[in-house]
Amino acid sequence: MNKINHYWRVIATGIAFSSFGLGALVLSMLFFPCCYILPQKKRIKMIQKSIHYAFKLFIFEMKILGIMDVKYNGLEKLSGVKGCMIVSNHPTLLDIVLLLSVIEGTDCIVKDELWQNPFLRGAVSGAGYIPNKSPEDLIHLCVDRLKEGHNIVVFPEGTRSLPDDLKPFKKGFSAITLKSNCQLLPIFIKCEPSTLTKREKWYNVPNKKFILSMEVNEFLDVPKITKDCKSEIIASKVLKNYLFECFKEKRASYE
Repeated sequence: MNKINHYWRVIATGIAFSSFGLGALVLSMLFFPCCYILPQKKRIKMIQKSIHYAFKLFIFEMKILGIMDVKYNGLEKLSGVKGCMIVSNHPTLLDIVLLLSVIEGTDCIVKDELWQNPFLRGAVSGAGYIPNKSPEDLIHLCVDRLKEGHNIVVFPEGTRSLPDDLKPFKKGFSAITLKSNCQLLPIFIKCEPSTLTKREKWYNVPNKKFILSMEVNEFLDVPKITKDCKSEIIASKVLKNYLFECFKEKRASYE
């Protein structure tokens, strides 16, 4: 019985990811190009909204197929959020899908290889997502977006973390936060049992349904955290280290 259940979850996971790829391709080839008749701001808003609902549907599909379940805590803090740096840990392949399924109209920093992916490049380009290229250009672009009232989702680890550890945070998010004087909202994601990590292929499914837990924490008081810093460089480092310790403590509390 356990083997049958395992095989079903492998098949169901394959079905889910195949439908994700097919849906992304259809949207990129048919729907997103039609949005280019709209002015740029309306086009970006429309495509980001469609991605939000597509990701909602994918999460629902994964739940219906019995692959996963999701627990949320503190979603009310996301209501009406604008011009906010949203920082999350990155334990699984599904983290950005989970985040964008609950936060409508949000910018992301996207690694270069996704701009070459035939399934996703139409989405990341049309949605006005931010390419992770030159650090200086990236910071200026993010600051401008935040000042315009856009939210930005960032994974400060830079890549998916390992099941047994949290990767050191990169300082980009803290420099952007300080330069834009924006709000900083930490979101902690936990996957139990661990799956879809950096080390695992999609078909390496766990022995039981996995649960993604998403906890929206309180906004950080950035001025208070950095009040004794004598320069922006020092303040950026202090803020980065402070948030890293917060995530380490949160991670330890779940173990």
